[in-house]
Amino acid sequence: MKNNFYYKKSHPFYKLIIFLFLLSVNFSFSQTQSTEILAKLNSNTNLLSISQKIIFKNYSKDTLREIYLHNWMSGYKNKNTPLSKRLLEDYDKSLHFAKDKNRGFLKISSIKINTNKIDTSFEEFNNDVIKIKLDKQLYPNDTVTINANYQVKIPNEKFTRYGFSKNEYNLKYWYLSPVVYHKKWEVMNNYNMDDLYSYPINYTIKFTIPNDFSLTSDLNLIEETTKTTSKTILLKGNNYPDIEINISKNNTFINYKTTSVEIITNLDNKKLDKQIKTTIHQRQIEFMEEFLGEYPHDKILINKIVYNKNPVYGLNQLPKILNPFKKVFIYDIQLFKALSNKYINNSLPINRRENYWLNDGIQTYLMRKYVEKYYPEIKAMGSISNIWGVRSYQLAKLNFNDKYAFVYQFAMRKNLDQSLQTPSDSLSTFNRKIVNKYKAGLGLEYLSDYLDKNTVENAIKQYYLENLLLIKNKNTFKDILSSKTTKDLNWFFGDFLKTNKKIDYTIKQVQVKKDSLIIGIKNKSDFIAPISVYGIKNKKIVYKKWVTNISDFNTISIPKGDFDKISLNYESKYPEINLNNNWKKIKPSLFNRPMQVRFMKDIDNPYYNQLFYNVEYDFNYYDGVILGFKAGNQTLIKKKWTYNIKPSYGFK
Repeated sequence: MKNNFYYKKSHPFYKLIIFLFLLSVNFSFSQTQSTEILAKLNSNTNLLSISQKIIFKNYSKDTLREIYLHNWMSGYKNKNTPLSKRLLEDYDKSLHFAKDKNRGFLKISSIKINTNKIDTSFEEFNNDVIKIKLDKQLYPNDTVTINANYQVKIPNEKFTRYGFSKNEYNLKYWYLSPVVYHKKWEVMNNYNMDDLYSYPINYTIKFTIPNDFSLTSDLNLIEETTKTTSKTILLKGNNYPDIEINISKNNTFINYKTTSVEIITNLDNKKLDKQIKTTIHQRQIEFMEEFLGEYPHDKILINKIVYNKNPVYGLNQLPKILNPFKKVFIYDIQLFKALSNKYINNSLPINRRENYWLNDGIQTYLMRKYVEKYYPEIKAMGSISNIWGVRSYQLAKLNFNDKYAFVYQFAMRKNLDQSLQTPSDSLSTFNRKIVNKYKAGLGLEYLSDYLDKNTVENAIKQYYLENLLLIKNKNTFKDILSSKTTKDLNWFFGDFLKTNKKIDYTIKQVQVKKDSLIIGIKNKSDFIAPISVYGIKNKKIVYKKWVTNISDFNTISIPKGDFDKISLNYESKYPEINLNNNWKKIKPSLFNRPMQVRFMKDIDNPYYNQLFYNVEYDFNYYDGVILGFKAGNQTLIKKKWTYNIKPSYGFK
């Protein structure tokens, strides 16, 4: 059947359609800043000579009288920069005491605004930003052209992993980048967090390097011209928040083509066949596209530096000889961690210093789903969990995905956790790299279980598609999620995100009333959150119900069913500080939980009263050899109430 909605090219409606289409295309292109860079590398001095043209458009409703440019390369120039001070706070003295030959800087020789040469003024005590005063006001939707000539001294890679090493350069934040203006200038210091907030920019880069080097990037290669001692590479790409480049004498990057995206990576496992790795890459791209949507670029560059700075903790911290995980799993999960990081952050260019929780939460949520789908049998301890004498311990029974709640519970009990809306530069390194990422992912899984099926995943996908490459969100995640449910979400976007309040509910009593059960539930904290109530028989879920608005003590009624225990949070779907008080038997008994005796410590098992014992010995002049016995209930994670018994005997 022919399409009746058809017009000849001469039809006036056809011309109208073409006009509107071209108008929309021009508008869409005009939403992006553009940059042209001419760069030349001197490998003897580690210097870049750069000429850069920036076309800056004022997208705001405000009239601008100055423009700010991020100049993060100057963070390496002395011991007084924000970067040097931040490294020192993390007990890294390398930049503070560095020799001049290992430092970096960006030195400007000239800047012109619309062909008018100007002076530059640097923000006081801020080496990371250049402030340019405009001779004419920049009105909304107007543009200004900035031409800058400068030299960049590339720093040694030992400070942040980016810079020069033997026969190699890994470049990140190596050029001037316009500061985002959204109601205010989003000025940021370089704190070695790789989180520069940038406009999606259309890039044209012409890079000249020595002939014996090769250049790797995820921009499109347009042309390569070779001369006697050098070669010039022309690169282009649209809507990139920043450009990473690798220049090396020994190129270790390998290209893997999937059906939609070309993956370029030096994150490698030489023991794996390339065909296996290609299959893994294809599977990961399909997984990301299914959950989020298509990646907005043709190529994605995954430098192993990205993974090494934010690895999968617990995966390969052991010596290789003790590594309990299969090489396929290691490569798969390492690549997925790095790929999902670039996929999400290159697509959703938000201010990750202020609003990191959602990007981090989506990544952690997807990592859990990926492992759940392809590696459900993997334990947190890997093959060590199968060793006789170890496999009976609760720690050995933890699945790989259980580590997220375990680590977050550890931080809560130590009172180390910080809220998800604490700016990332105010977080401890432990929380920034691990705990807050875990909490964000667990929070999304909490919501997913509490709301109707697929509600959260549909909201994540809609958020991704609607805000793809946008500086200013079209719709916030809260708006999208709220539109898909009638349930109250204020507890999540309130206390869960804004505070470090802990969830802690307990079952105080269970009464049998004919065909129903009356359950008394106590809230032991000041966080009012939805909780799940389970009916359990033989460790299987027979009944489940969500309960809300328990601020202190309340009773609920559930149907009497074929189960003999009542439990809260049985599947650990939400992070709770104490799971030991979460269940009761329906029929009263002298001991709600039986005794479990273990040699050496284990993690909490909420279904047993645990006792751990150990043999101790000592020696002193007066008592001679001392043998002792130690028993107590202290687990690997700190508990509120503990006891220890330590009898000993001296043989002298």
